[in-house]
Amino acid sequence: MFTGNKKNTIRVKSIAIAIFSFVVILISTPYSANTGSTGWEGKRVLHIGDSMLKNWGLRGTLQKKFNAAGAKYFSQAESGYNSRSWIVTGKLGKALKTSRPDIVLINLGTNAVKAKHPENYAIWIKKLVNKIKPRKCYWISPPGLIEDKYGFYDVLAKSIEPCELLDSRQAHFQRPRPKVFHLTRTQSIEWADMIWDWINRQQGNIAEHNDTDKADDTDEPDDTDETDNVDKTRYGF
Repeated sequence: MFTGNKKNTIRVKSIAIAIFSFVVILISTPYSANTGSTGWEGKRVLHIGDSMLKNWGLRGTLQKKFNAAGAKYFSQAESGYNSRSWIVTGKLGKALKTSRPDIVLINLGTNAVKAKHPENYAIWIKKLVNKIKPRKCYWISPPGLIEDKYGFYDVLAKSIEPCELLDSRQAHFQRPRPKVFHLTRTQSIEWADMIWDWINRQQGNIAEHNDTDKADDTDEPDDTDETDNVDKTRYGF
């Protein structure tokens, strides 16, 4: 007599169990993995820097990674530049206006490490950060090829808030040759991988890697200055 009701009850319980299981899976699975999202879709990323960024191993690899993740990546590298240079030349303002970024990456510091009074750069670092606000900001320090005799890294760390700092010295890169203060193409690709992983951790995203996101010569721009990888006698101005 109650066969039909029992079947309905069993059916309802089965549906309830299925819904509960699905909710548990949703809760336990990271958002980006569950939806196929990288967390970068639609984001506009501006990357500014000095001659370190001119190495296509660095910005070419990051360009491929960001673009493959759904972001729009813009980069501008200026040899010999530091935070003051980007401000007084007006190039920071122009880059921000042109790219309209959500996130800004900063590769600066190499041209200030040898300064005997690094505290003089603090005001310019703060001014640069203030111009970038309220955008999200990540500062990527020099990779440590130049000895920090006067405490530049400490000044940098204390001056960039609210930007987040990646201390690239932890990569322990070695100079390619004596008196050469720039990374090789291979080292720059390794640096790009390190930066990509770190930024994704800061953003709460899942960093993905594949064999096609490394920079190669086929898409290298014409503005790469091979003379940047020689001994420099001037470190900032």
